Amino acid sequence: MPVTAMQQILIELTDSSGRRFSRNGRTGILQDTEDARCEARADKSSAVEKIHNELGEDAISTDEEDLKNHGYSQYSSTNIDRLPVAVAYPQSTEDVAAIARICHEYRVPMIAFSGGSSIEGHFSAPFGGVSVDFMNMNKIVEFHPEEYVSSLTPSDQRLTTNSMDIVVQPAVSWVDMNYEIKDSGLFFPVDPGPPAKIGGMVATNCSGTNAIRYGTMNDWVINLTVVLADGGVIKTRKRPRKSSAGYNLNGLFTGSEGTLGFVTEATLKLAPIPEKSAVAVTTFSSMRDAALAAIQIVHAGIPVGAVEILDDVQMDVVNKMGGTGSSMGSRTATGQGIHDARGGRGLAGGDEECQGGAGSPLADEPRQDIRRLAATSSHCVTISLTWRSRYPSHHPSMTSPVPAPPVRPPVSCQAQIQEHCEHYPSPESPSLSKSISGMGAPATDPQPATPSAASCNVACAPGLSSLLSDDYSLPPRKTADWLMNIYFTSSHLFYHWVHKESFLASYDFIWSSQDGTPLDSFPDVGVGGRNCPPIMFYCALNAMFAIACEFSNMPPQEKRSTSLMFYERMKGLINIDILDNGSLAHVQALLLVAIYLQCTPYPNRCWNIVGMAYRISIGLGLHLRRYGSDMTNLEKEIRWRTWCACVHMDIMVSMTMGRPAMTPVPYNVPLPSPIDDKYLAMEGTVEQPPGEVSGNLFLYENTRLTGILGKILSTIYHSAEPTSEPNTPQKAALNLQAVLDIDCALVEYEQSLNPALQWDPGAQSPLSAVPLCRRLSNVLHARFLHLRLLLYRTAFSQYCSSLTNQGEVNSKPGTRRWSVLCRSNCAAGCVQAACDLIESLSRATMQDASGAWWYGIFYLISAGFILLLAYSSDASFEGPDKDHRDRAWDRCIHTLNCMVDVHPSARDYEIALTGLRQAQVQSTRSPAEAEAQSTNIDSNGTIWDEQNNQVEAGPSGLYNALDPLISNWDNGIEDIMLPAQFLQDMGDGLLLPSFF
Repeated sequence: MPVTAMQQILIELTDSSGRRFSRNGRTGILQDTEDARCEARADKSSAVEKIHNELGEDAISTDEEDLKNHGYSQYSSTNIDRLPVAVAYPQSTEDVAAIARICHEYRVPMIAFSGGSSIEGHFSAPFGGVSVDFMNMNKIVEFHPEEYVSSLTPSDQRLTTNSMDIVVQPAVSWVDMNYEIKDSGLFFPVDPGPPAKIGGMVATNCSGTNAIRYGTMNDWVINLTVVLADGGVIKTRKRPRKSSAGYNLNGLFTGSEGTLGFVTEATLKLAPIPEKSAVAVTTFSSMRDAALAAIQIVHAGIPVGAVEILDDVQMDVVNKMGGTGSSMGSRTATGQGIHDARGGRGLAGGDEECQGGAGSPLADEPRQDIRRLAATSSHCVTISLTWRSRYPSHHPSMTSPVPAPPVRPPVSCQAQIQEHCEHYPSPESPSLSKSISGMGAPATDPQPATPSAASCNVACAPGLSSLLSDDYSLPPRKTADWLMNIYFTSSHLFYHWVHKESFLASYDFIWSSQDGTPLDSFPDVGVGGRNCPPIMFYCALNAMFAIACEFSNMPPQEKRSTSLMFYERMKGLINIDILDNGSLAHVQALLLVAIYLQCTPYPNRCWNIVGMAYRISIGLGLHLRRYGSDMTNLEKEIRWRTWCACVHMDIMVSMTMGRPAMTPVPYNVPLPSPIDDKYLAMEGTVEQPPGEVSGNLFLYENTRLTGILGKILSTIYHSAEPTSEPNTPQKAALNLQAVLDIDCALVEYEQSLNPALQWDPGAQSPLSAVPLCRRLSNVLHARFLHLRLLLYRTAFSQYCSSLTNQGEVNSKPGTRRWSVLCRSNCAAGCVQAACDLIESLSRATMQDASGAWWYGIFYLISAGFILLLAYSSDASFEGPDKDHRDRAWDRCIHTLNCMVDVHPSARDYEIALTGLRQAQVQSTRSPAEAEAQSTNIDSNGTIWDEQNNQVEAGPSGLYNALDPLISNWDNGIEDIMLPAQFLQDMGDGLLLPSFF
């Protein structure tokens, strides 16, 4: 009976225990009529906690982003509102059994998660439950090619193929598996699409375009290892394929979609790779004619390997994204792949059997055939090879059958499609984007076009008129080389986000007047890599030039004007089109622009640029760490490193701007690998040789600090909580336990720091004396001390403000409350951190071994204000005495004066801080002394008469004059920048760096 929208057919069921159930006839969901929500009786939190305790912290996640990724699919037609309550990540059959046992004990539903496409809603969680993601179970367990005897004749080979098999875990991609076994002459023929995993293929009994020859998944499964709902483990069959091997339960679990158990291992049959292959593409006026032609081809005895029919909608997508010079009419097309294990008959003239089609002759060499077809049919390369572009490209010479070389879309077409559909598909072409999204980094075109001197890549090349614009102008080669050297020796060592070797090779290529090495052979590493759009390469290049200017020894005015010139060029290359799509190169270029914007008076631009880079990286799926099987270790690491950079910049900008970060709380800051790029470029296991310090070590250690900064912002400054109303006096209470925990994390960080970057003389190694290591160590030390200052600053503010209650502050230590004692110790730690930070920056400046000047000024202002408020407070501080603070203050002013040659704003800040210090000294004098010194001209020629008269005499006069700085300087993320904002309000002439 048909079911309408107003009808709902309920089928009453009764289980063995007498409980009654009902099945929704429209949705097919089984419901308990006594309690329709089975999760209402399930103690999910207890189950999650038990899984955490038994399998470890990494085995289960309740992060909101993970839950969304495992409960919603862009491809699915059946998304629901409910999400799983947790995501489990087993690593073995034993882990899966433990998870199932615990969930069974607490009656928590389980949902299998494989590749994650979920076209038919496979991972939907209508009752919540635990999603079991098999991503860590991605190993080939056993491979048995030994029974395959290549010297046999083709007819005898068929007698032995029943013994060829492979044992794999569920998260193994069939594409990766075929690549690993390519040298054996065997392959797994079922090909539903590049993103598919073996577990999902078994669960859905999937097939592909070659089902006409090889059948479905059930035909290739020998046996399965299955974990049942109660945690029991069974084998469906033994490996020997005899009738005595027991009942064949494969058909029961294959296609069950995870409802009967979890497949943790699968033994699969393999087939010999066809000796010859060819592709034919024919167009038809109707779908009926195309279907009849396919039937005629099969009846003619031609060994068809695959058939794919595309309708007018799909043809429109192909014409739009095909990347060819002409378009095909919206006629139905059918593509056939013809296989022959021996070659010969059936590989030519196949199109003559088709009636009503505009055929194309076949060839024994598919590449020649495809090139000839591409000249007349704009669609043939993309359509025929979209789903079959991941076969291995090189096979050793052997007598056993080998596959034909792969045929790929043109490089320019691949780059455009990958930029649009690398992770999340375009709404206009879901099926096409799905088929392309798993391709990973495209291989090189067999005959790539020769790039011009003005272009760094054949992909997405701009027109000649665009290349003649000022935005593509370059300084003289000698000047450009000088700036490049400054950038890579002064800035790149802190931000290893761009692959230096690929970028410099592309940089050299644009200066060459002769044809050089095609960049299509370069790794896909973003800026300077294989798929880097020229517009993004030039944008990144101008950003590097601008950053180099800020690190150069140019006069301040010339430095500023030159860097602004490069900034105008990069600004002209960032257009609104990047909002439609992006690539790895887009993200890297935007991050480089953001680095430069930190030293300009455009803080909001920097904030928004970082946000754009973060959003594009999410759209590309960089945060998921899922890569194509043909990506090298270097390409994978550069993508992950770029995501780490997005998180780092997001949190840093949030701290310096006093705004909430985009990164979800708690900040799970990803860590890059401390391995040199030259080792990442190698095949096989990747690791840094023992005793050799990696050039990426600073990036790794600095990212660890960023994770601690994230904890400070979220727990001390409540960055993820809604901002209170401006006039609301109530502030969130200071979490002293969180302060203690983060302090322990900082101590642990300092103790675990690599000896080459240690600042503690007792823990340093001989490498610490190397100028490069000393500079990196100085920068890390300054950032470490600034985090300690931020950690204690709110307690310092609260302790100083308590001076109004003289009885509480000046009471005997034994009568003080515990919280006051804690704040007293934190306040002393804050003052000590300020003194140490100034000492570190002063020493680094004298050694010419410091980092970016804008961070140096930021740190000096933050530390200077701590000392200034300590002077103004009546409270006593254990640890740094007044002489110690005086020395630190003098070094702070002296270091700012030394930085005037780097940037003029350093002098403005020095004058402002000096004036406040003089006002504080004036406030502590008697009224007679103050009147005698009513007009004071300091050594810089600045007059501080009116401001001093405004300060109330008395020990706490300056403290009260700084209100609302002190009264508001508590533990809100918006209060991070109050010191610099206060200085900026003191005068209109201050030129402040960004973030201040």
